[in-house]
This record gives sequence, C-alpha cells and structure tokens, in this order.
Amino acid sequence: MATHEKISELLDANPDILRLLVDSETLSDARSRMFGYLNECEDKVRRADCPLHPLEKKNTRDCITVFKCIISESNEHKTKHSCLDTLWKLAAEHWRRQEWPEVSDAFLVEMKHLFKGVIGLSGIYSKSGICKREVPAFMHLEGREAAVVRSELLNVKADQYAGFIRKNGYRTGLDDEVVRRREEHRQRILQALGATEQDWANYRWQFKHRFRDAGKIGEIIELTAEEKACIDAAMAQGIPCEITPFYLSLMDPDPKADRHRHDRSLRAQVIPNRIYLDKMLEARLLPKEELDFMHEMDTSPTDFVTRRYSQIAIVKPYLWCPQICIYCQRNWELAEDSCGKADPAIHNLAEAYEWFRANPGISEVLITGGDPLAVSNDKIASILQTFAEMKHIKRIRIGTRTLVTAPMRFDEELLAILRTYHRPPEQTITLVTHVQHPYEISQEMADAMRKIKTIGIDVYNQQVFTMQNCRKFETCFCGNR
Repeated sequence: MATHEKISELLDANPDILRLLVDSETLSDARSRMFGYLNECEDKVRRADCPLHPLEKKNTRDCITVFKCIISESNEHKTKHSCLDTLWKLAAEHWRRQEWPEVSDAFLVEMKHLFKGVIGLSGIYSKSGICKREVPAFMHLEGREAAVVRSELLNVKADQYAGFIRKNGYRTGLDDEVVRRREEHRQRILQALGATEQDWANYRWQFKHRFRDAGKIGEIIELTAEEKACIDAAMAQGIPCEITPFYLSLMDPDPKADRHRHDRSLRAQVIPNRIYLDKMLEARLLPKEELDFMHEMDTSPTDFVTRRYSQIAIVKPYLWCPQICIYCQRNWELAEDSCGKADPAIHNLAEAYEWFRANPGISEVLITGGDPLAVSNDKIASILQTFAEMKHIKRIRIGTRTLVTAPMRFDEELLAILRTYHRPPEQTITLVTHVQHPYEISQEMADAMRKIKTIGIDVYNQQVFTMQNCRKFETCFCGNR
C-alpha cells in the first residue's frame, strides 16, 4: 500500500482528531485542542454508563495517557522531535491533497492505533469495543460448580488462542520443518567457508567467521535489493554489520515481503535499514554525550561502571559483541574488538572492582557490555572470582545474547566456571538473555539452556517491542515440543 494511502488510513481512523487538527491555525492551538479532546475522552470512559468492555476501558485510559505524553512540550524537548507537529502537517496536507510530509510506516501504524485506542476502538476485545455480553455463568455459581464452569470456559479460550496462532501461521525455531531447513543452511555455510562440523561447534570459530559482506550473505540467503544496498552502505561507511554463521543459519532463504515471513524479526535485528544508517551517520557529527540517551555518562561513578539504583550496579568488562543489534542502546559506546579498545586496560577494570569494594550497599552486579561472554573463559573466571570474594555481592547477573547468536559458547569449560561460582543461597549467578522472537529459538539454544538449568542457574529473557514482533500472540511460545 502506498504511503499516502496509509496516511489517509491514519487520519480517517479518528475524524474528530482530523477535524481539530485541520481547524488549528498554529501548533500551540493544535496542542491545546488535542489536550482538551483527550480530557473529554477520558471523562467519557470513566462514566458509570460507559458501554466499553472493562479491559477496553483500561486500554483506552492507557492510550490517552500515552498520547498525552507524546504531545507534551516536555517530551518534545527531550526527544527533539514533535509528533504533534508531524500530525498537524499531515492533516493539513490531507485536507489540501498536496505534498505529504515524509514519515515512516511504523509511525503511521503506531499513531493509527492510538487514534482508535483513545475512543475505545482498539478491536482487541471486540470489533466495536462495545461488549454487551451476558455475565459469565460461573458468576452466579459457587464452590466446585463455579470452578468447573469457569474451567470449561477457559478451555474454550485456550482453543481460541491456539486456533488464532495456527491460522496466522506463527512458527518457532523448534518446528520440525524449520529444524530441517536450518540443517541445510548449516551445510551450505560450512561448504562456503570450507569448514567442518568441529569448526561449527567452536564458538571462537563462530566469532572469527562473522559474515559482513552482502555477497557472501547472499550465497546463503536471498537478500532483497534494499537489504543488499543497506549492507553495502554500512560496509562502505564503517557501520558495524556482522552476523555469526550460526545466526545466519536461522534465517529463511526466501526474503518474500509478505507480513507472514517467519524470519523478518531476525533480519531486522542485524541487517541495517535506511533510517538506522542515516541516524548512525548523523550521530558521527554529534558529541558522544548526545548519543547517550540512557544518560550512562551521568550515572557512571568510575570508568566501566553504571549505577542507577541503590543496590544494583553495572560493570562493563568488554565493549564489543559477537553480533551487533540494530537498536542496541550502547551502539554509541561499542568499540571494534580488533582495534584493542573493546577490552578495558587491567588498571581500569581494577579501579571498577575497587569501587564495588568501597560500596558495600551494592548487593547485585550486572556484568554486561558489549557481551561479556565474548571474552575468554579465563577472563570470565577472573571476573567472577573477583566478585565472589566480595561478601556483600549476593547475586551476579550476566547479560548475554550468545545463547541466541552462538549457543555453542556454553561449552563444558564455561559451564564448570559458572557452576564453581554459583553458590546459593550465599551467592547466586543468573543469566539474562535477549530472545527477540520465538523464531530465534533453536535446538542448539534449547540444549544449552538444558545444561545451564541442570547446574541450577536461572535464565531470564528481556524482549524489545518492535514492529517486527507485535502481532497478536506472536511471541507466545507454542512450539510442537
């Protein structure tokens, strides 16, 4: 669908907002009218006679709150961008049918859902938002009889969810067909690199043979013209774009552009897009602190340490990753491993350790970076031993994405090191990984997880919400194993 059609979809989603934007002569006027309108929407949803589904009411109030934050002057000052100004100009051009401002499809989709959400038309709980259903039968019952009826209703709901997932063709990396296809990819990569199965199982080999060139990547998976152009541009401008052989084997060979493509989230993780490239090039002209949107410079009491909370602090012993994520919050700080700047000097890390010793109120340390598991096992053992000797440190968290990008990193030597310093209840080790989409899950990752859990270490996941994983129930794990 053409961009101007999507703009029309956005503005037609809520005629009231379109009208007030068109009628506003200035941005200030538009802001005042919009806040007044949102306050009216909030008043309506809080009335006793509001016919919306109870969950739709909650969603509506949340949408109103989000919309108010987005169009607030304070938020615009922080982000240095005015979404309201963009909407105001879109509405004016929509009315005149002249030149459309340049906006992304993601922005249009996000705003369309907010336009509908503030009036209770999200469509999540019913097509109209209004739900005059009968009170569930179990509400009139008590005890075991109520429990049985409620359980039967929940069975119906479970079948509905499973049916929705099947209908939309959602897949995980553990589906038999996917496992077979990835095995073919692996053989193709090994042949292309002249490597063996023994090489494949070696994490150092995986790190050393990262794919950077669009031509080489194109020998394994078919790239769209846009993907190839963006990879070439990244290479020409020195913008990191590297994919481990293992992660490349997880991708589908066919880059068809339909919305049901299974590996779209994986590609979006590591293949740069035009917006990202432009932002990275623009960032090179800015002072480094301008890129630090998490304000880590303002929360770093000593080099390689970040502290935002009373009992938890971050240490960054290595400022590079085996594979760079497009949206990484620390892209501004990462240093190419080959240049020698990714690995802090011994005395700098010693100063970080001394800071932890001098702050006994810290009971938990998050070891991150970069990816700390990109370093050698000897260095990991040294880091863990140092913190293990600090009696006030009760929990050591390790943030790593190698479970996804190179699960063979969890070899027997590393597992033995983790087992040595995991000593509950006095001191525990916890892993925090980042699985962005169920399609990233692999049998190799599952095997590594089994080994980690066997030695008693918990693994938690954090997930970034993006356009590539936001479909209904998409990130529910519903594999066949």
